[in-house]
Amino acid sequence: MDLFSKNEIVDYVWQYSHFYASKLIESEQDYLEGRGYSSLILLFETTENICKSVVGDFDSSFYCIVNELKNQNKITEEEKKFLSTNKFSIRKIRNLFAHANLMGISLVCSEGERTIYYPLTEEKSCLVLYEEISLILFNLLAKILYGICCDGLEKAIRTFDIKFKEFSARELLQLRGFNDEDIDKSELVTNSSELIRLADNCPDIWAVRLIGERIAEFENSREIGK
Repeated sequence: MDLFSKNEIVDYVWQYSHFYASKLIESEQDYLEGRGYSSLILLFETTENICKSVVGDFDSSFYCIVNELKNQNKITEEEKKFLSTNKFSIRKIRNLFAHANLMGISLVCSEGERTIYYPLTEEKSCLVLYEEISLILFNLLAKILYGICCDGLEKAIRTFDIKFKEFSARELLQLRGFNDEDIDKSELVTNSSELIRLADNCPDIWAVRLIGERIAEFENSREIGK
């Protein structure tokens, strides 16, 4: 067995706390119904609360709680890094959602030779992120609670590789199809945070242009066919 299923983990968590188990069920239900953002937030909150409950300290930061879990030998050094100290650990991803401007941040994924950027403001992107981290987190919670784990947990954490990219306001506007001259003028009258917000609200000019061209081609073909 590589990893326990989520249903198996929920059964274990239920024995510890009906409340925490119900929150994990809710996060999974949100995911299944396409609510990526809420599924992630609930998963992050429940993970932190379970860890704090195990340590018996709800006042300290998650960083300190994870250190204490390591001191109590409930997690390994690699698991500590996964939860707290790696460049894109669970704690740091959680902090992105709590403190960063998500409108300028994308999840980076590779599909073959292509690099795809998933903006974190989109539900689909949050669903992709949930898929990447949730099963590992569920299994790690079972280990923290009861010391049980599958052979695949160590490998899953060791091979876990996730990246994010923070785009500048100029890059986001360029992706939306704005030319440098217009961007230069915009930068003179407003700040980068405002430009990022405006870029997030803008339709993709390249996509709109492509749709317009396809419509024009269709109309022209209809005229020729008459």
